[in-house]
Amino acid sequence: MVVRLLSKESLYDFSLDYRPMSEIFPFRYTKLSDVVNYLRCPRKVYFSSKTEEKQDISEAYLKHLLIREFAHKYPELLQDAADKIELVSAMRDRLQELAQELFQIHGPELELFSEAQMPGILREVPVENIASNLMAYVNEHGKKKVLKEISEIETEPIIVSKKLNLTGQIPAIVCLGEKPSPMLIKTGKAPENGIWKNDRIHLAASALLMGEHTGTHPTEGIVQYAAFGSIRKVRIHSTDRRNAINVIKKIEKIKMGTMPERKENPLCESCGFRESCISEPTSLLSRLF
Repeated sequence: MVVRLLSKESLYDFSLDYRPMSEIFPFRYTKLSDVVNYLRCPRKVYFSSKTEEKQDISEAYLKHLLIREFAHKYPELLQDAADKIELVSAMRDRLQELAQELFQIHGPELELFSEAQMPGILREVPVENIASNLMAYVNEHGKKKVLKEISEIETEPIIVSKKLNLTGQIPAIVCLGEKPSPMLIKTGKAPENGIWKNDRIHLAASALLMGEHTGTHPTEGIVQYAAFGSIRKVRIHSTDRRNAINVIKKIEKIKMGTMPERKENPLCESCGFRESCISEPTSLLSRLF
């Protein structure tokens, strides 16, 4: 399949293959998900290279999936809404539809859930707050500009870069400054200003991955903190790209067998590798990670 990424003046082609990632890309490739895991905890990369993590399929995870799918609908919802009242109403209707579609889109992941649990999850989505923040952003920057920034050229493409030894799935590609640029969709807490440091590295890695295939080098990107209706357009600096490349190199070393040092953090309690992590010894080399 050939997907065409259209900007105002240019056409970019690259091939996509929708077989399972493990079949398309050999072990030697670093994945964008490895970058995300490394930024949370380097040991997650080590253990995930040996075995699959036991996914905690909780109601919080179900809410995460719902909000992530919801964020892809923000442009069409904003397009038709004249004010916050209309936006809230349209959002509630669309959420109800997505609640049904979610079990079709993510069926294999949600086998332990019943659709009867959805009403409780829907009540936890802060629709009023999301709508308020989106409309405030539209009022500040203008609807036409905002829609251009967050309207997706392509959704969740899988890309591979032989030069970077990197592959992955970018949540969305948008057009910024007439260039295809990455957009990340995050469902966690939004910082007061800008984006989180880890998200900056994730965004830079996504931009590096895109560059080889589009023939351009994205200098901007967007991070949507979807649970807050917060859109953050940021410049991708050379420091960000350098940090991303350094992380990719460290991941390659970890996958070759270097055990990172164990560092306790709040995410440890819900980690699917916790039992193995506690029992594995730490090497002297791990202190470099």
